[in-house]
Amino acid sequence: MMLTNKQYLEALVLSILSESENGRYPYEIKNILGVFLKLSDSTIYTIFNRLEKQEFVRADEKLHISQGRARKYYFITEEGNKKLQSLKDRYHIEKDILDRWLE
Repeated sequence: MMLTNKQYLEALVLSILSESENGRYPYEIKNILGVFLKLSDSTIYTIFNRLEKQEFVRADEKLHISQGRARKYYFITEEGNKKLQSLKDRYHIEKDILDRWLE
């Protein structure tokens, strides 16, 4: 079965989080992905809520204050790293299949 768009977005978010030791604010990730994808605020926050419920990410318990507003920074968990690797593995299988068919 092919990865869904939802799973691709989750993989992108988890990948960005895996490269950050200081965590990321959802809006930062929206801006990073915005170079390639048009995402609404509600879409990015829905992804984070889903990943947090599944314990693939965790919110920093300390809220960071920026411009007078509290912000939660998110970090990838060990389970999130496992999920990311699984999504990467599936992606590579799909890519190999498509490369063979589309050459």
